[in-house]
Amino acid sequence: PRCSDTPRASATCARMRCPDAPASRRFAVRRVESDLEFFAAQATRTTEGGEVEYHGYPTYRVPGRVLRQFKEQRDIRPAEYRRLVRRLG
Repeated sequence: PRCSDTPRASATCARMRCPDAPASRRFAVRRVESDLEFFAAQATRTTEGGEVEYHGYPTYRVPGRVLRQFKEQRDIRPAEYRRLVRRLG
């Protein structure tokens, strides 16, 4: 079972910033021309159908663990990762 399967576990999960928690912050990266743009999204509400709705916005601060995940998924290059950890992390 995922940690978001029960209300109590979900609350604990959200405090720990677990990716399975619907309320945890999400990050995305987009490559534009010769640079990268980062976005953060936060849950704003749950729809009547039970889907979580997010509001996204540009960000200039990305946790190192998130940058590492982007590198492991090959969304950013190793050299970009090293540069970004110093600049954004």
